[in-house]
Amino acid sequence: MKSIKEILVYSMIRKATIKDLSRIAEIQIFNYRLYFYPIFKADKYYFDELQVSSLMQKYETDIDSVYVYDDGVVKGFIKIEETYDLKIRK
Repeated sequence: MKSIKEILVYSMIRKATIKDLSRIAEIQIFNYRLYFYPIFKADKYYFDELQVSSLMQKYETDIDSVYVYDDGVVKGFIKIEETYDLKIRK
């Protein structure tokens, strides 16, 4: 039997919708600027090319493979590109 915590966490993870795209793009841009910009210092990319609208278009084409963590506000996301089944042989 699942604990209340497990049920709560699972209910907060859901498939992304078109309405989530701007928040997903904002999260990615914030993280890229916070963690990668100090290393690479590529102003043109991080502040000109990396834009919410272009990332929204990128994720819109793959919306079926994107999931969000939503506890009232979308706080994270994951994109699943490939999965496979591992068969254990005896």
